[in-house]
Amino acid sequence: MDTSSAELSAARMPKHVTLGVRNCREVTITAPTTPDEITGVLFNSCPENEPQAAVLQQELIIACSDLIAQKPFAFDGVLTIRLSWLADAISLMLNYMQSTGNIRKDSVIGKLNLSLSCTSSIHTSKCVEFECLASHVHGNNFVKNLISSRRPFLVFMYYMYRNCSTHCFLETDQSLSVYDLPPIVIKDVVVALLTKKYWHLLTPLQSRRLNGSLNRVPINFYDSVWKILERTQGGIVIAGRNLPQQPTLSDMTQFELTFAYKIESMLSVIGHPEYRHVLVELLCIIAIILERNCELIFSDKLDLDQLIFSAFRLYCSENGIRDMDDMTPFYELDNSDFTKNSSANYLTRVYQISILFYWYDRRLKMCISSARNFQSVVDCMLSGTLLNRRNTSTFMSGDSLRLTPMFLSERSDDQGYSSCSVS
Repeated sequence: MDTSSAELSAARMPKHVTLGVRNCREVTITAPTTPDEITGVLFNSCPENEPQAAVLQQELIIACSDLIAQKPFAFDGVLTIRLSWLADAISLMLNYMQSTGNIRKDSVIGKLNLSLSCTSSIHTSKCVEFECLASHVHGNNFVKNLISSRRPFLVFMYYMYRNCSTHCFLETDQSLSVYDLPPIVIKDVVVALLTKKYWHLLTPLQSRRLNGSLNRVPINFYDSVWKILERTQGGIVIAGRNLPQQPTLSDMTQFELTFAYKIESMLSVIGHPEYRHVLVELLCIIAIILERNCELIFSDKLDLDQLIFSAFRLYCSENGIRDMDDMTPFYELDNSDFTKNSSANYLTRVYQISILFYWYDRRLKMCISSARNFQSVVDCMLSGTLLNRRNTSTFMSGDSLRLTPMFLSERSDDQGYSSCSVS
């Protein structure tokens, strides 16, 4: 397993691997490590009553290692591989496959689900039905051809189906655990997740949850965050934590991995993967706006959490939604375009509104400051505090003019001019 860890840390941009379980202990591996050290970290970072979690993470390490050696592009945008979150992503896919509402009826998977749901309630007859249905695709020897075909979702469905008791897994309320899947299915589902195979069958909410669980971001994401930070003097607030402009810009460089890992560590605090992905979407939108408006520079901090909640409130107000505690409807919005009913539309509008409010507030403060200075001058003149200096500062109607020689005036130049003073 030390070879697997070495491969994970060497493909394209170096990857960090986080072992352990959330809410228990997590340890990040940043360099190739010996098998004994990895084994110790795995079993010491998992709950004592869940030893299967450590075994599952070993399988995930091997699966990711094989995939990164064969298809390095599958890990583009993934800087840190958190095994606990990857296991959650597999569980999410497992739940989606058990829900008929999350699969389109016209897809291959949907047709298989429909056929399975119409079969007999007897387990043996269902198995025969499933094998007969799949034999048209894979041949007579179903199991052998199914495994050799390396089609992950069909293998995945088959093992899920075989593990059910007397009801089809699509109909039963009893959910399968990720620990019920054999290693070959774990490996195939990891491939399907990271290569985004069949992701077109998923809803926007499901895609966001999976992307967030995989810690996936756009390729130029960290460069975009750097450019945003350059234009935001107050820093960026991510998940309640402030990333200051200074000394960040002076201590790091734009393409430095330390900066990318800093952003990744701030994003890792977020507990909901779909919220994490929406935050990534917002940063990408802000980067595009600032790139096209080079004159925009802000002295205040950029609070991403506040912008997301403002976008959600705007969405609720325009669609008559009263429950503002559940953001699930907002996560279900499409993010592929800027149509009226898309998350990008609301995030962009909220940020544009914040820009207008910022400049309006700045102009207002400047006007108030100017008005206060003007009022102080007027008050001083009316109170007579400037009467003793009126000869050099003011000219009142009725005052007579007299010429003063150059050497009596306050001018420091020697141009032969005569000055005008008030007597």
